Amino acid sequence: MNILITSAWLRSSYAMMRQISKSGHKVYCCDTRKIGMCQWSRFSSGFDVYSCFYANEKQFIKDLIFIVKKRNIDLIIPSHDETSLLAKYRNFFTDQQLALLPANDHCDLFNNKKLSYDFANSVGVNIPKRFIFNDPNAIANVLPAANDGTKYVIKLLKGNSSKGVFYAKNAQDVQEKVISLIKQFDLKKDRWPQVEEYVEGIGCGVSVLYWRGKVKLSFTHRRLSEKVSTGGTSTVRQSCRIPIIEKAALKIFDKAQYHGLAMMEFKHDPVSGKYWFIEVNPRLWGSIPLAINSNADFATSALKCVEGRHDELNSSSDSQMQIKIGCTNKWLLGDIFRLSSILFTSPKEIAGLWSRKIDGYDDIYFDDPFVFWGQLIRYVQNVVQSKNINPTIDGMVG
Repeated sequence: MNILITSAWLRSSYAMMRQISKSGHKVYCCDTRKIGMCQWSRFSSGFDVYSCFYANEKQFIKDLIFIVKKRNIDLIIPSHDETSLLAKYRNFFTDQQLALLPANDHCDLFNNKKLSYDFANSVGVNIPKRFIFNDPNAIANVLPAANDGTKYVIKLLKGNSSKGVFYAKNAQDVQEKVISLIKQFDLKKDRWPQVEEYVEGIGCGVSVLYWRGKVKLSFTHRRLSEKVSTGGTSTVRQSCRIPIIEKAALKIFDKAQYHGLAMMEFKHDPVSGKYWFIEVNPRLWGSIPLAINSNADFATSALKCVEGRHDELNSSSDSQMQIKIGCTNKWLLGDIFRLSSILFTSPKEIAGLWSRKIDGYDDIYFDDPFVFWGQLIRYVQNVVQSKNINPTIDGMVG
């Protein structure tokens, strides 16, 4: 097959390209710029440029149609937020080309914090307590007394990693942030930010491959370190088993009759055993290199489904038993960003960052050395342009 991967600069895209190309398929990639991991990889069969989908979604679709025809593409694997855009415009492509794509309804559901929380709650999965308000100027009336120790999280309904997530320690702070966000993003009432109680726990994820409503592969990891202290993209994470959140994740995906690849995030308290649903990424996820290194090969398994060999996959027994538990992966560049942010403030954490045993890296491959430099230069470009190590593009959150 000729396969096309979008958002070529990302680790998730490279992990898929690397595995798929080893299976003998031709893998092409595309992005808004020529610099990135897939673009500089020896596993790439070719690269094309498309318009930014945040800025002009219709031009992006036109560009992608042209690339698909030019490269005679059999299968498109979107990597990031363009997944929901392709689901919206799926009539412009064949069913075979979008065979791994989630339904548009699933993208709409899981890319909206309020809708996904409502859905999780409806099937009996624990969610953080939410505070419902009808007047942004009177939020204090629905929040607990200031002296009860409650901390708050304010989330835009559309987010990306830690982008669109804010924290507050008291009712006045919550109110000011909510009013500011409504004004900044010109939000109508149905898009007002969600206010939640902050929950303590370790960040965990359950990644899945579903084919026509049936789970074919699942994988669980816990976060050991994150790029920014308040959460978001993990820089070190470890494969594990946490039955309580695995059961909760499959309960949600089963009820939705999901199709495609996704990763569901939770907070889990290993002492009390409590857990809380946090969000779903109905697309590829950044920590997929850990899954592949742990023998949860989502790339090869996804291709088996596309090729009509989905009956070969048995998620409940054989494939789960082959997964390596305790495997640890590091995103080296992300850890360097983390190090730079705590260099003069947290010497104990610095020691922890570099003392763990690492089984594999997301971005260092000795048989493909230029991918790290493609990633590094792309991130440097982003930081220089935005003056932020975790930049937000217009249209990414809101």
